[in-house]
Amino acid sequence: MDPKHVTRARSPPHAVRSNEKRQKGVVMDNKDQVKGKVKQAVGDLTDNEDLKKHGKADEKAGDVKEFLDDVKGKADDLVDDVKDKITKH
Repeated sequence: MDPKHVTRARSPPHAVRSNEKRQKGVVMDNKDQVKGKVKQAVGDLTDNEDLKKHGKADEKAGDVKEFLDDVKGKADDLVDDVKDKITKH
């Protein structure tokens, strides 16, 4: 077989970028979750109910961001699959 005609399966560049964004996004979302847990712990230690409430809100915001990032990632993957099927035909 002629090496010039050998093709390798590669991920499209946009797929790699979206995966990198998702990985970075999860780290950022986890910061919200960690910040919330820390606030809750400090609120428990100091009997500060407001701090505990803010901590719970921060943690939930991190959960929501993580969920939305996952949904966006799945949508991006679906779009990539459709593009691949269209370009093959």
